Amino acid sequence: MKKKNIIYMLATAVCTLLCASCENDVSENGVKDQLYMLTSGEKVVSVYRAKTSEAINFSVYKSGMRISSADVELTVDQAALAEYNTTNGTALQVLPADCYTINKTSIQLDPLEVKDSVKIVLDVKKIEAVQGVGTRKYAIPLKLQSKNQVAVVDDKSTLIIIPEITGGMRPGSGKVLWTKTFEQLGILPAASMTHSIAVTDRYLYINTRNLDLNYYDRFTGDSIGAITLPFKGSLTNFTITNDDKGNMLITNLRNAKNVLANQTIYRIRETGQSEAFITCDHTHITGRKLSVKGDINGDALIMASVDNSSTYLYWEVKGGVLQSNDPKLYSPDPLKASWQYQTDIHPLTTNLSDGVFLTSYNTTTARGLGFFDGTGAAQYMYDLVAGGFDPAAGIAMNGMDVCRFNENEYLVIAGAKGTVDGIVYARLLNVNKPEYLAGDPTASSLVAYDMPTFTCTKNVNLLADAQLIAGAETMEMYVLGVNGSVTCVQFDCKAE
Repeated sequence: MKKKNIIYMLATAVCTLLCASCENDVSENGVKDQLYMLTSGEKVVSVYRAKTSEAINFSVYKSGMRISSADVELTVDQAALAEYNTTNGTALQVLPADCYTINKTSIQLDPLEVKDSVKIVLDVKKIEAVQGVGTRKYAIPLKLQSKNQVAVVDDKSTLIIIPEITGGMRPGSGKVLWTKTFEQLGILPAASMTHSIAVTDRYLYINTRNLDLNYYDRFTGDSIGAITLPFKGSLTNFTITNDDKGNMLITNLRNAKNVLANQTIYRIRETGQSEAFITCDHTHITGRKLSVKGDINGDALIMASVDNSSTYLYWEVKGGVLQSNDPKLYSPDPLKASWQYQTDIHPLTTNLSDGVFLTSYNTTTARGLGFFDGTGAAQYMYDLVAGGFDPAAGIAMNGMDVCRFNENEYLVIAGAKGTVDGIVYARLLNVNKPEYLAGDPTASSLVAYDMPTFTCTKNVNLLADAQLIAGAETMEMYVLGVNGSVTCVQFDCKAE
């Protein structure tokens, strides 16, 4: 009997030691109760500015043996933000407390509870007031801190919430207002004489060489009338464009080779009479593309492409005064941009040194869409091939415009493929920062809208034109394909 008791006592002692060892192993292997945020680290929250608020939900978790209660606090931690700034080379500040609400900062979890939810509501209007649109200046740095023996997992204890208020169009708001063939617009469908458009607050203007200037209700496409052009001719009213304030410019095609010849650019306001604005003699073959940034009654930069080159002519207007009739030259890198006829350009500002958006097409490899600095060096190039507009497949993207809408910059690029039974393409890109062009060419953050394609007939030079115009609540995009149609697409900035 004593022998059995001794054996029993020894067995009990061994079990006790084994259990103690197992408990030590549990502690050492980290399966004790512990706290963490599954959503931790950096969290950028982009919110459309038309909203009034934005909710952010996340949870605090407890894992382990479920033997302990947890008492934890969420605090706004300046040190955590300082560490984030040092690591990422940023200078974010703590978001003012009146710009958001948080439903709880103290959390208690019973032994069997595994999580609790936290909700933060951002005040969109207040955040926009302190940091503007499209910038990141503030953050909410949250830190988990335990108030009892339950430990917090160190690398899952911090959440840096960075709000960014976005502007621009309401996602998914793009809709075709109207599309009309050349025949429906009263234009000869296969004459190849109509290849440029202009737009003002009230009207869309479609220029046909050797004819007076037709204008239309820009919201319906209905014909309104025509402006008499005393200088009209096959080469004299060759290309039209508009500035940012409702003024139009029309240039002749100055195509004499290697001799001095005249280029005249006329100006028209709304439906008024035309008057010569720029007149000069030079040796450049130019007039197929014309672009204006700014207001020709204030400050403006006017640019015209030179055929078979990598050069644009430009003129400067300051305080409503043309600085010189004689053009200056801007030449982008010829290894990145060159063309026969198919090109377009749009300066970022009225100061050429701030750079330009430029597109070009020819039969060589020096073609593409990108942002170039004031010296002509390519800075950010859009991948046309991966973007679905492969120049080697004969897609010539050569119509372009840039417009600011609801605190966001947009670029429309248009082009054509096929010289007999052709197709016209157009894509709207978010270029709030020019470097966006160098990103994923099909990313939703870059591609704002793809226009439904339409056909064009005998578009021998693969020409297209595009214009953007923005009001307080809507932005319209107009695309023309030679010998095809004109399409109008509207976007809005209403609350989602």
